[in-house]
Amino acid sequence: MCIRDRRSASSPEDSGDLFGTPGYMAPEMIDLPWAVTHSADIFGLGATLYALLVGRPPFKAATVDEILRMTGSEAPVPPSKVKPNIPRDLEVICLKCLARTPAERYATAAALADDLERWLAGEPILARRMGRLESLVRWGRGNPIPSALFAATVLGAASSIGYMSRLSTELAQVTALQGAAQEIETLEKVTDYYNDRVVARVDPHHVKTSTRYGEQPGAIPNPATLTIELGEVVTNASEVGQQVRMYSDMPFANRAGGGPRNAFEAKALVMLRKDPTAPYYSFEMDEGRMVLRYAKARVLKKACVECHNSHLESPKHDWKEGEVRGALEVVRYLDGDIRRSRSGLRGACAVSYTHLRAHETVLDL
Repeated sequence: MCIRDRRSASSPEDSGDLFGTPGYMAPEMIDLPWAVTHSADIFGLGATLYALLVGRPPFKAATVDEILRMTGSEAPVPPSKVKPNIPRDLEVICLKCLARTPAERYATAAALADDLERWLAGEPILARRMGRLESLVRWGRGNPIPSALFAATVLGAASSIGYMSRLSTELAQVTALQGAAQEIETLEKVTDYYNDRVVARVDPHHVKTSTRYGEQPGAIPNPATLTIELGEVVTNASEVGQQVRMYSDMPFANRAGGGPRNAFEAKALVMLRKDPTAPYYSFEMDEGRMVLRYAKARVLKKACVECHNSHLESPKHDWKEGEVRGALEVVRYLDGDIRRSRSGLRGACAVSYTHLRAHETVLDL
């Protein structure tokens, strides 16, 4: 190369007072030529790789002075910014060679060659630490059978967790349905016991059963009134908003608020008359809380027909055994059931996590 004042150069090829080719030279060759080591050759190899990838050197300008200024003060534009399809790892290798300081470049040409061979073989390069996902993909490509087994394990665990998540609400709903059915069954058994063992045994000439027993000294509540009042006791004592209520579309005249109070109760009476043996229920949202409304038919029994037909405040006097007299309903909020199902889900997640951790060593990440 000829020795001349670089300011007089008119083209990159006419480099003047330089030992190297502008655009391919390491920064230290411009500012500290006496401190140049073999690391400058690593830079030159990187610059050559850059030109092979994008079709031009890392630094290109109209004049040598501008090229040298860019070399000494700027980082090269990443190859993928010029050509988007360049492999990421190859770009990383190239830019490591073109690092501004020698300490950031490959220590030797052999180290550069090793990383290039790793890239060609589809193995992780040493120029950077790959993320877990990328490492997993690479490992899978090189180990198809173990990766298939691992994928099956991961997908199985993920599917189980997803399935459990979907089931959590359903589990809470099933639990609530069972609880509501048991509560109504308990009330019915108490009422039947009271009717068979108390009301049926009293002397009607001395003890009266009445819907207004509180106003009549010595009177006792009739079975329906007892059920209504037991429901009120449960409702008033509940700390989570649970309600128990009995209603009818034909309540006794003295029963204030004894008719259906909302669309569910009105529909429940219709549906229960169609099939008195099946409960009618609905899951609804109430101010952000899931609630179960569960209704069961109150079927008129033989012992109650005469009373209903002869009572002055009865809405009709041709009742028959087996008719649906009304409905007994439980309103149950699912907060507690959902908490319990989520607790079980957390346990399943913990087991799945432990399972995945046991397999993580296969990846050697």
